[in-house]
Amino acid sequence: MKKSLLLFFIGFFIACGYNLHAQKLHYELPENASKLYNSGNYVKALEIYRSLHKKNLKDLKNTFYFGVCLINTHQYDDGIKTLEKIASNKNCPDEVWFHLAKGYHFTLRFDKSISYFKKFIALSKDEKLINESNRLIEMCLNAKKLVNNPVNVNFENIGDRINSKGKDYLPYITDNESLLHFTTRREGTTGRIYDMEGYYTSDIYTAKYKYEKWSKTRSVGFPNSYGNEFTAGVSEDGEKIFYYLNNPDNKNILHISRKSKSSFKKSEEIKSKSINNKASNQNAATITNDESTLIFSSDRTGGTGGYDLYICKKLPNGKWGEALNLSSNINSLYNENYPYLTDNGKTLYFASDGFNSMGGYDIFKSTLNEETNEWSSPTNIGYPINTPIDDYNICFTNDKKFAYVAAIRNDSYGDYDIYKINFEETPAQLSTIKGYVLNADSTILTNSIHIEVFNTETGDLQGIYDSNKKGSYIMILPPGQYNLVAEIPNLGTYQEKLSIKDRKLFKPEISRNIRINFVHDKEQSH
Repeated sequence: MKKSLLLFFIGFFIACGYNLHAQKLHYELPENASKLYNSGNYVKALEIYRSLHKKNLKDLKNTFYFGVCLINTHQYDDGIKTLEKIASNKNCPDEVWFHLAKGYHFTLRFDKSISYFKKFIALSKDEKLINESNRLIEMCLNAKKLVNNPVNVNFENIGDRINSKGKDYLPYITDNESLLHFTTRREGTTGRIYDMEGYYTSDIYTAKYKYEKWSKTRSVGFPNSYGNEFTAGVSEDGEKIFYYLNNPDNKNILHISRKSKSSFKKSEEIKSKSINNKASNQNAATITNDESTLIFSSDRTGGTGGYDLYICKKLPNGKWGEALNLSSNINSLYNENYPYLTDNGKTLYFASDGFNSMGGYDIFKSTLNEETNEWSSPTNIGYPINTPIDDYNICFTNDKKFAYVAAIRNDSYGDYDIYKINFEETPAQLSTIKGYVLNADSTILTNSIHIEVFNTETGDLQGIYDSNKKGSYIMILPPGQYNLVAEIPNLGTYQEKLSIKDRKLFKPEISRNIRINFVHDKEQSH
């Protein structure tokens, strides 16, 4: 019964057209390395070519395929070393220069990448790869400019309670960071089937942030199935989340789920033929907080490129109106995907492999002119958020100080991992703490004192604050762990620990008194 069910899935997905999400499933992968390679399954082909390469290090053909598989599975340095070994051999395929150029592009060595692309163009007669090479040269030139003007951000891998050895990506959070949803292709997903790219079929996973750490991640349950399910977008307030489904019961459609008190309700199909068009794929969406406007991506006919962004307005009867191509400023000859609205629908973030992308999908930003109802020309949000590999989406916290993305970095656990970005130049949320300085017997200390505040993690002095003659004080501090130190004339030094909470526990104003008690230090959280 189980095998019959799996064979049914095989037939269904092989019949589906290929797109970014609609990967074909394959129950019995071919053992032939070249068939795996030609189908784009570099993950499984790599295993075979590695074995063949070890048996005969001088075999140019196997070494070439082994090197290409390494580069296409993000093992760039090993791939470059492998291909460089055979590049000087007069019998090596011309295509070796194309893949070496890609490897150098991925590792930010743009001048060398450009020279190798040009060398390939001079040698090759493959029109498709020549066109791709010319576009990649453009991307290298874009990348050189962006890398020379990096955005001031820090990346934090959010840890192995969330990330796995598999591909973890497309993260979306509620604006207070209490809930995370993302897509995973890790071992143990519902399908336990490999797709034609060598990955497990995808599931949607979730985690909660509590007790100042992420809970262990888990499957959301429905709508996960033997097919592919993806996180596909979120509203700015994090109250609505979108899923993209591609399985035997739901072919290439968008679902929406609304937040309940502590999690999200069972998702439902968006009942609109103008959005869920059976003749096309629509795999990502965003919606305004009031649910009056929805923007989604689709590869339907009539667009300007591959995937375009479309907009729908809700009609007075509660149904969705006609889907219109969003803007000629936004949609290019290439792909636009993963829209995300912020600033009450006035700012749009999205992914595109057009414009001045530095490689694959980059994340772009556009703002709405409310007078003309026109979107501005997209701006690349910059390196190192964007890289030469695909950067699919971004999702901000409510103060725009932090954001969540998926990336492949040196501290990744496997493939793509989920990262939290800190925008260093964006001011952190600040809490105003005010109250009175009291004696041990609760009377107000009328002598003015200096209160020094130290960050307990770094040891740095955060600030110095004075109480006045009426005993009151005011401090302004970002979330963090602090040690308060006060020098009391003729009495000595008093210390007290203070914790200012962030995320959903953040408070813009905190009222509390400091009670001077030399018996023991106190610890308080806010």
